[in-house]
Amino acid sequence: MVMNRLILSVMVVSLIFCSSLAFAQYEDDPYVEGFVAGNFTMPTGTLKNDMVPDSLNAKGSVGGVVGFGYYLKPKLVTGLYFGIRNMSTEEMGLHHRGYDFGLYGKYMFFDLTEKSFTPYLKLNAGVNFSKMATRVVGENGAVVFRELSYDPTMQGGLALGFHKKTNEFGAMFLEVGYHMDMMDGVKGEFKGKEYEFTENNGFMVVRLGILFNIGPKE
Repeated sequence: MVMNRLILSVMVVSLIFCSSLAFAQYEDDPYVEGFVAGNFTMPTGTLKNDMVPDSLNAKGSVGGVVGFGYYLKPKLVTGLYFGIRNMSTEEMGLHHRGYDFGLYGKYMFFDLTEKSFTPYLKLNAGVNFSKMATRVVGENGAVVFRELSYDPTMQGGLALGFHKKTNEFGAMFLEVGYHMDMMDGVKGEFKGKEYEFTENNGFMVVRLGILFNIGPKE
């Protein structure tokens, strides 16, 4: 628990520091972006194939993400994002839920203000809050299934995508990436007993969304 709190504190301070740098870069000449997207998440590894019992294995799901960023340079953006996912299980009627908050950095291979089509590379990192369908022991020693809240942990991802400009201040975007929740060793509690998640959770993610750009006046 102490280590988790230390990690979270460091990450929060880092996010605030990086965001402050981003805002300071364009104090006199702002250029910002905002985006909203839907995503389709495809679990891999333990969460898809090796849950106990098998009926807790996760299925692909839809979710969403929103974010806001500042341009440090014409091709380099950094900002904050918030994302959710809600993967159902194979038979139990429960869900593996995830809530991500973090910082992203995006490098565009062309200047979006000059090109209508712009490929890019995106990195993200932050904090994950998970509520996972889990087999637990209830009253009188009976086995029950619950969506158990686990301690916050680190998460991160990498994606490739492209923008397709639709007008002066807007674009559509599509990206494909891999996301990892660092869940190995993270614990949840139910009726005074701790349950430990023993593997990291990996996902393939496809995102489709709308980008809004607000730039300096001519």
